[in-house]
Amino acid sequence: MAADLRDRLRAAFRWTDPGPSNDFVVSDRSGWWRDPLILSGVGDALADLFRDARPTIVVSPEVTGFLIGPLVARALGAGFVEAYRAGARRAIAEPMTWTEVVDHRGERQHLGVRDQLLDPADRALVVDDWA
Repeated sequence: MAADLRDRLRAAFRWTDPGPSNDFVVSDRSGWWRDPLILSGVGDALADLFRDARPTIVVSPEVTGFLIGPLVARALGAGFVEAYRAGARRAIAEPMTWTEVVDHRGERQHLGVRDQLLDPADRALVVDDWA
């Protein structure tokens, strides 16, 4: 990843204090999506790290993974598959494959993808902004 892009990513990222009733801060990556140079460069930069693995699909969890995943998939010439968190407000009315993952906070979550979008021959790359 070019130094200029790294600098832009750092400058556009911020921590937000949700108020006195909380003892934590919340990450805000919205500046990444606002900056056209980040938006045009981050997919290629991340794809370059895994290009030799020749993934056929990129899988990303909701919500912000739905932004960064397609950028990486496009850069790799791969397809994109959404991964949904268990307990989300919307039901997926199709057969799903679920797996347990540990997130960046160390908490266990269940992610699911639509069965029809997976093929045994696929080489999947999981992409997330907090992987």
